[in-house]
Amino acid sequence: MKTKKIRKIVVLSAALWCFSSAEPTLAYQSHEAQEFMAGFTAYKKGDYSLAIGKLSPLLSQPDSQLRELTLLFLARSYFKDGKSDESAFLIRTWEEEFPHSTLKASIEQDVAKNAQKLDVTAYRNIKLKREQERIAREQAEAARLAAIKAEEERKAREKAEAERIAREKAEAERIAKLKAEEERKAREKAEAERIAREKAEAERIAKLKAEEERRAREKAEAERIAREKAEAERIAQEKAAAERIASHKAYIYTAVSTPASLLAVPADEQVVEVAKETTFPIVVTNPGVVPDRFALSLVAPSSWNGAFVQGGKHITETPEIPPGGSLKLSVALTLPANLVDGQNAVVPLRMVSKIADERPVIQELHLTASAPLVRAIVKSIDRDENDPSRGHCLVSVLNVGSAAAERLVVSLNHSKAYTAVQGTDAPFSKVSHTTLKSRPLKLQSGEMQEFLLDFQLKDEGRAKEGIACQTAVSFE
Repeated sequence: MKTKKIRKIVVLSAALWCFSSAEPTLAYQSHEAQEFMAGFTAYKKGDYSLAIGKLSPLLSQPDSQLRELTLLFLARSYFKDGKSDESAFLIRTWEEEFPHSTLKASIEQDVAKNAQKLDVTAYRNIKLKREQERIAREQAEAARLAAIKAEEERKAREKAEAERIAREKAEAERIAKLKAEEERKAREKAEAERIAREKAEAERIAKLKAEEERRAREKAEAERIAREKAEAERIAQEKAAAERIASHKAYIYTAVSTPASLLAVPADEQVVEVAKETTFPIVVTNPGVVPDRFALSLVAPSSWNGAFVQGGKHITETPEIPPGGSLKLSVALTLPANLVDGQNAVVPLRMVSKIADERPVIQELHLTASAPLVRAIVKSIDRDENDPSRGHCLVSVLNVGSAAAERLVVSLNHSKAYTAVQGTDAPFSKVSHTTLKSRPLKLQSGEMQEFLLDFQLKDEGRAKEGIACQTAVSFE
């Protein structure tokens, strides 16, 4: 008896050790394994109803690697919960599917004896009949509810149609009466207005003629006086404008020696993520004494898509800025993806007054590129100790750059002697006989993801040949 107890403990411990010692560095965890462990934990705590609820759904996966353990612990849970027939049926099913299982010695005697009492065929027939009766009841109830709903919808449609016809008829009669009355009143009003217009027009023409003659005389005199006054004012304005322009240029040229007073840009080094449009605030100031516009340009490769932006629109010239006024704009740039993380760049910004255009103002934007820096390494595990015909590759992908890597694709080439096992790590799919490709991945700065890929040796006669794997990364 001591030997049997020890054997039970060893077998169960070995089976459950597989789920409690999962490799923590892998980037995924099986939902199936999580559900099984939840059911197993409930069983150990004596909550057999919860254990049944967690383990039962796993039986819908006939190819599950946990089916053997699921059948066994579900049968125990049913037995402990007082459902001996279901427990017996599951034990008999387990014996049929796993006749050579090493866990047979772990089954409790009362559970095993209960299983031997069950007529499996009769129990299956009872379960089948119950299921058929349940389906028939549900179908009959669905048909009854559908018929009731269809009749209610028909009556509602007929009622709505009758009400609509009655409303339309009443509305048509009301509109016809209203239209006839409006037409009569309109005719009477039009006739009265015509008579009044003709009388008023005759009076207006007589008054207008006399007024026009008077105004013509006054206008001619006023125009003569205005011309003389305007000419004098024009000469004075031109003189004053010339003086203001000269003064304005003097203010602009004086301010050029302190560029920030005309064109203010961020003074600090700006960290910019590559391949993404980034905007920088700038301020353009008119230090002169007259309104002025300023032409804007920047020196950068065309691929950087550099532009000055105001209100969401690209501009090459500011609107008119009043004397002493300022205008807030932004500079938009997109650093190319091929810049290295930490690489520095300088973008000169040029501004020229439309009035004082002899001396441009130049300010510089100092930029530091922020980019992902991705590396992929692969470790080949030649053979599985339990199955020499199987091999594994552990792929580690890490981002040591200061920016996140988006839509990253990992390609893996492996030995021709091996083929990827169906259902290998989820992010990868087969591209050719020797190449696997991942779906687009995203790695934050400082993040690492790992994937364990399984392979099967095509020719078992070449079992001594180890698996070789190589990786490459790219961006979609």
